[in-house]
Amino acid sequence: MWSIAYCNQRREMLKIAEVERKIKKGFGQPEFNHLEKVLFRALYLENLIYSQWFRLRYRDRVLLGKNCQIHAHSFILRGTGTVEMGNNVIVERGLHRVFFNLEPLSRVRIGDNTWFQTYESDVIFSCKSGAEISLGKNCWFAGGHLSASQRITIGEHTLIGRGCHFLDSDLHKMDNDSELKTAPITIGSHCWFPCNIIVLKGVTIGDHCVIGSGSIVMDDIPDQSFAAGIPARIIRKINDRDKVP
Repeated sequence: MWSIAYCNQRREMLKIAEVERKIKKGFGQPEFNHLEKVLFRALYLENLIYSQWFRLRYRDRVLLGKNCQIHAHSFILRGTGTVEMGNNVIVERGLHRVFFNLEPLSRVRIGDNTWFQTYESDVIFSCKSGAEISLGKNCWFAGGHLSASQRITIGEHTLIGRGCHFLDSDLHKMDNDSELKTAPITIGSHCWFPCNIIVLKGVTIGDHCVIGSGSIVMDDIPDQSFAAGIPARIIRKINDRDKVP
């Protein structure tokens, strides 16, 4: 009886000691061996070096806000235009990249807390001379191509998936005697563009809209609308429970 009681007491003491050890270390914290710790330190050092190199290389063309996390491998800027980033902008390290092709006097403005995911597709910003692309706060990109000859404006909390194209011009003339037609694109806040959507010149899309995958948007879409098709047509209105958060 004494040995059984002693074993139970010993077992409880070991449990208490294990709980105290976890409390001191922190619950849920992974345990790494020496080799893994060395690897993580090397990656941290690499990111630190590339971060300083990035700031030095683009010091005259990229204005960074506070706490931006821009991975140099995923960011490519060509041309003499400027990029203005708000606070806490993230460009992930992934299989693809975020490209900026900016002609003179063009500008891309990126709002606070915008996140670029680079695992599925490239994100491309292309601006003609004097054009501007403006993104609101808390936007999220998993791909997309924004081509501005005049102006493209996207509101806050807008989600854009791979294969989405926003074109504010016809990109080229139909013949030598005609003029290149351009008209600004305006996208509201809390909108969702899942994938493979084309938004053409002169389109205004209101707040809290969802556009179906594979659609071509040629006409304006009012607030709180779900639109889809070629060309996109309003399928139904979006009520408060269906709104994009």
